[in-house]
Amino acid sequence: MHIKTISMINRVREILFIMIKYGFEDLVEKAEMPGMGIFKKLRPIRKEMDTSERIVAMLEELGPTFIKFGQILSLRPDLLPVELIDKLSRLQDRVGPEEYPIIKEALENSLNSDINQVFSRFDIEPIAGGSLSQVHYAVLREEGQKVAVKIRRPDIERKVETDLFIIGLIAKRLHNRISEIRSYRLPDLIRELKRIMAEEMDFRIEAKNLKIARKNHISDPEIYIPKVFDGYCTKELLITEFIEGKRLTEIGQENSLDLHDIARKGLRIAIKQAFIYGFFHADPHPGNIFVKEDGKICLLDWGIAGQITETDKEDLLRILRAIASKDSRELLNALFFLTGGGFGIQRRDLERGLASLIYMVYSESLRDINLGAFLRELNKLINRYGLTLPPDLALMIKALITADGTARRLYPDIDLIGETEDIIREIYDTRYRPSLFLSRIKRHLSDTLILQRYLIHRFSDIVEKIHLGELNLRFEPHNIENLERRIENIANRITLGIVLAGIIIGSSLIISKGAGPLIFGMPLFGLAGYLLSLLIGIWIIYNILRSKRL
Repeated sequence: MHIKTISMINRVREILFIMIKYGFEDLVEKAEMPGMGIFKKLRPIRKEMDTSERIVAMLEELGPTFIKFGQILSLRPDLLPVELIDKLSRLQDRVGPEEYPIIKEALENSLNSDINQVFSRFDIEPIAGGSLSQVHYAVLREEGQKVAVKIRRPDIERKVETDLFIIGLIAKRLHNRISEIRSYRLPDLIRELKRIMAEEMDFRIEAKNLKIARKNHISDPEIYIPKVFDGYCTKELLITEFIEGKRLTEIGQENSLDLHDIARKGLRIAIKQAFIYGFFHADPHPGNIFVKEDGKICLLDWGIAGQITETDKEDLLRILRAIASKDSRELLNALFFLTGGGFGIQRRDLERGLASLIYMVYSESLRDINLGAFLRELNKLINRYGLTLPPDLALMIKALITADGTARRLYPDIDLIGETEDIIREIYDTRYRPSLFLSRIKRHLSDTLILQRYLIHRFSDIVEKIHLGELNLRFEPHNIENLERRIENIANRITLGIVLAGIIIGSSLIISKGAGPLIFGMPLFGLAGYLLSLLIGIWIIYNILRSKRL
């Protein structure tokens, strides 16, 4: 047997064993994985924890790919309950650093050069690390620049590919066999996971994200994005400017830094990224945030970034306007535009839920409005009614929830409206200034003219096909057998009704003429006709009552 096949079989067994260990034996059984008979006698040993805790512990034990899977799932509050999202967002990579000789070899392969020719200093001990990579402090020899060197762990790509294949196999089987979990759309989640993992393992994408963010914020006094040294970057290697400052996780209440100012800047940056630039850091948790000595906020780890369209921004602003005007109907319509849903949904029930959400906002004073709580409740409604947010919009909502939560941990009394009022006013002034409004009208007019030309062209095609006798209409009947049976029954009853009417009329004529033999002084054939009519009438009424149809 091929070594790769043996390795995959062993990994499948390891994954199934750990799933059973944490009490998910029912999922293993329903997945019907090959060779799972050997696990029949195993008993779970972690039932004392609640479900969310067991999921997190299981993912941590399963290793880097599953940890990253959990972290990515934590970015989708539109799909999972709040309790699980909170637990998943605290998932930690407990992976030790790679030995220096292994890292040195990988680094020199990426640089295609000796490490000492590129760096005048390279610290052996990493300053940060995760499941996919680790970061070292260094100084570039040629530029004399202090840098952070992010190098991908050797062989991690093969391990991730194996795990992703197995995750996809298990997810597909669970989706097909368990109707209760189909609403989670596991195959779609796995496709998204594969896309994100591929992007996270390609450091050229992170370099591109950093450059876009740096360009957006180049003149922003509140945020600093580190410079990328393109000439050294590869798929496995990212070299950026080294940031001197304090990670947010290292800042305590006793620190001399102004926590209110840090919280205010963090919240404002998140709002600007979402509503002005439309390009945002997808996971601004405290571990990814540095505070520089000059007070600027620095966002690190741009492996996952989101981007929303101008149309998405319009729909989001429409939601804000609906909330501001306390219009639950407009909020409902804006939500349908945003999610592309609305069919087969109990609109009135959803509108009531949205009205309650608006009431929740206005029951608080302006300074007490909690953006994170509002977005979490909105996500619950989206989940409950089967609506689906586009992935980048879901990422943006999670980013805003995270930013709001981080700000409130630093400064619980932060005033959301007061701190961001000037940004919101700038957003509205920018988007609704006359010149932009005029250009939007021109764009819509252009779209309308293009649509008009398309419709005229298609209509001409239809007319030509009719003229040539080439137009075929496809008719796909559903339940045709029932329809045929129903028509046949109706036809039979109409026929019986006509016959019945004829018998009654004929019998009446015979009796009125007094023709034929008499019985009890009345024509025999006339009485026989009435009796037959009575029997047929009773039979028709009986059949109608039995079928409960007229």
